[in-house]
Amino acid sequence: MNSNAMQSFKKVISTWAALFVVTVAHAQEVGTPFEEMRTAFQQLNYIAAKSAGERALRDWRQLAPQNVIEIHQVLGIIAYSEGSFFEAKAQFEAALSLEPNLRLDSLYVSPKIQQFLREVKENLATNNGHNREQMRYLVIPDPRPTAALRSLLFPGLGQMQKQQHKKARFMMIAAGAGLIATGALHLRREAARKNYLSAQTVSRAVSTYNRYNTLTRARNGASLLTAGIWLYSFFDALTLMPNQPQPRVGFMPSADGASFLPALSLQVSF
Repeated sequence: MNSNAMQSFKKVISTWAALFVVTVAHAQEVGTPFEEMRTAFQQLNYIAAKSAGERALRDWRQLAPQNVIEIHQVLGIIAYSEGSFFEAKAQFEAALSLEPNLRLDSLYVSPKIQQFLREVKENLATNNGHNREQMRYLVIPDPRPTAALRSLLFPGLGQMQKQQHKKARFMMIAAGAGLIATGALHLRREAARKNYLSAQTVSRAVSTYNRYNTLTRARNGASLLTAGIWLYSFFDALTLMPNQPQPRVGFMPSADGASFLPALSLQVSF
């Protein structure tokens, strides 16, 4: 490589490095709406915190449950500070639907707001809390750990729990066939082994050994295939999400038992 080509190569590398540094710095500066909300709230910039929190809630499915709780908590505090008590009540109730034992940080929250939250909790405890128009969250536990344990017992059981019935039936049949084939081949292998050990002539020994060797390979192949089905069923149940009803917005009975409240499902991963 001549000197001119080397200089050009160095310039290209330097340009890429500079662009990478600028991009990373910009990403750290901008951050996510949730991080913007947290930073603005800690700086007592309620206008920016409210705007960032509302933007973060638009993609609430991408957030961890604890982050969703914090957003509603911050929006409730801001709403109370602005005198929007009904909005503050709705925000705190949304947070309490995910964390019934919610507490506020006394460093950023006045005693009046903490007392307001206690009153909201008491209203919920006496079934006087939720408005009929209010959205609530329903926490749906992640079934994958339990499904993986079921598939470890027998392939397909975990898929059955996750409502993946076709896949579950296929794995059960495949695993059952693999076990039966492995057992049958093992019995035939043992019979061939006895014939080989009892052979009285060289030609007889060669023919029985070939059959014994073929059955040994077939049994080992069947056992490996069965083990592969077992492992696939386990990791499939552990990693893939179950079939979810669409849309994610459902309904749950209200406190009076006569009407319904719209509810948002929140998938929790372990």
